[in-house]
Amino acid sequence: MAALRGRRDGGHLSPRGFQKAVRSLEELVPSLYLVESSLALMQAASLLAREYPLRGADAVHLAAALALFRQVSGVFLTLDRRQYRVAKVLVPTYPVPELEEA
Repeated sequence: MAALRGRRDGGHLSPRGFQKAVRSLEELVPSLYLVESSLALMQAASLLAREYPLRGADAVHLAAALALFRQVSGVFLTLDRRQYRVAKVLVPTYPVPELEEA
């Protein structure tokens, strides 16, 4: 949600587009998986943050995806450019053309 708000506030998403994206995200909630926090998850996030230019929360998000994708197939989605570039190297990532630009 914060990423969507940031896109709206930055002028990359219209108010109407923001509302549509929020509704779409809310529709996805029942199909989301919850990965519980654990020492192993935090250690994996720490390794990611050490290896790649990730902020702390982004490293935790990506570490959770890596843990989850060992059990189920899925596609990682982010609207954060830095996280997107790292995720593309590590996990199946939903393409976001705007983030492919320099």
